[in-house]
Amino acid sequence: MAYTFTYTYADCLATLRARSVGRRPALRRVGRYALFNLIILAATAALTAWDGGGLPDPTDPDTALAIAAAMAGLTAFMAAVDVVFERWMPWFGFRRLAVRNKPVRLHFGEAIAWTTNGMSGEASWSSVKRLVATPQGLFLFISEAEAFMLPRRALASEAEFEAVAAFARAKIAASGARCPSA
Repeated sequence: MAYTFTYTYADCLATLRARSVGRRPALRRVGRYALFNLIILAATAALTAWDGGGLPDPTDPDTALAIAAAMAGLTAFMAAVDVVFERWMPWFGFRRLAVRNKPVRLHFGEAIAWTTNGMSGEASWSSVKRLVATPQGLFLFISEAEAFMLPRRALASEAEFEAVAAFARAKIAASGARCPSA
């Protein structure tokens, strides 16, 4: 089984997203927003108590408005940071890849072989730590961050995609690797 495709920025983003499949990233993000908003509340209470005026009255409209504005501002700031780290930072990393916008050839046989841009390599099926299938493609992770990616567009049909995924699962299982599938 050999497949050729061009590795694009969309593939890079899909790989980054596939890393978090089954790991609740949205819950972490909500938890992070909630934690920082609690810190804002605590800081507001501490600063007003430090003035000697005691804790602010949350029913006072001015206090409630100031707290709500601080929480909204912090949430917007955190969302902007997320955009930077989820969109812009990967772009800078992608621009440095030797494989960017180049043809990649993956061969699934007794091992996983790849060729691109004058380079090639091979990995055993036992090196696969996690297999993830998403709407964008099939990802065979060999570490927390590195994966062989086979985009769906490289295959002729959904049936072929399912056949390749089943083949990969069988090869991984036969290798004795402990590999969860997501």
